[in-house]
Amino acid sequence: MAYNAKEIWIPVDRVTHSGVANNATTTVAPIKAGLSNVDRGLLYGCQLTVSASSGASHKATVKVYSGTTTTYLHYEVTLDLNPNTQSSDTLATPIPFFEGASYTITDVAGGGSKDYTITFYMKSLA
Repeated sequence: MAYNAKEIWIPVDRVTHSGVANNATTTVAPIKAGLSNVDRGLLYGCQLTVSASSGASHKATVKVYSGTTTTYLHYEVTLDLNPNTQSSDTLATPIPFFEGASYTITDVAGGGSKDYTITFYMKSLA
């Protein structure tokens, strides 16, 4: 049996977290595709959008964990969303997940009551 070297991207859901307060962290949420948890895959990064940027400094920290708790942190990035309303981060070397992945978003002095929309870049494992 030959190894299939074809790269297959996972169509990960775009998720919005509404009304995130100043310096608050969202609840732990699983990364999903088609409303089902992504059980395993290679994480290549993420893209984050904030509802508004009115010249104020807006930053947010995205953390990705193995499984459904915050016990095993695998990826953390603070994205600068000013002056634009979106930013992304990609990894040169992807992070493998074998038991699903979950994440949190933390507002970093963004003025509070912001809506954050996130999409992850993931590929399937062979």
